[in-house]
Amino acid sequence: MYVMAPQAQPLSQSEQSSSTCWFITALISAICCCLPLGVAGAIAASASREEAMRGNAIGHRQKLKQAKVFTVLSYLVGAGLIIGLIMWALSFFYNPGSIYIDEDPNNVGKWSDKGVYIGCYNNHSPDPDLNSSSVYWTDNNVDKCVRYCAEKRTKYAGLSNGYCYCGNSYGRYGKADADDFVLIRACPS
Repeated sequence: MYVMAPQAQPLSQSEQSSSTCWFITALISAICCCLPLGVAGAIAASASREEAMRGNAIGHRQKLKQAKVFTVLSYLVGAGLIIGLIMWALSFFYNPGSIYIDEDPNNVGKWSDKGVYIGCYNNHSPDPDLNSSSVYWTDNNVDKCVRYCAEKRTKYAGLSNGYCYCGNSYGRYGKADADDFVLIRACPS
């Protein structure tokens, strides 16, 4: 006995148009976001359309799913790269400068209600020398910063351009030059 399978009919126009939609979306993602993943999405969308034209619904859906995955990944990678680039660029503009707490370097080693003056040290952003905690106040001062850092249970406090920095170690960037002074105090225990 000889049995002949019926010829597959092309899928509906709406199913075929979803392949076209994802093809265009994948091309846009390839141009704007991540070229390799966008191109892979466009190729999968094109293959999905071919499967739809052949009437292979299962193959169409599998290729369309691949197109969606590659395209969405392309957008996510692109967004991550854009956010990373913006953060990197902003790091050049955000540099609070030096940390200082005491205006009188003659106070080295003297205890007061403000803690003990330790010395001048360099500070770098985005990874400051005192990096346990930081806060910005427009009315920042030595007392307020030392109290804040003591409440945070850190050993040292430093002030720079309105920022109060707290940490348990200091001096990673070395002693500061005379023009770029950074003064750090030990918090009272």
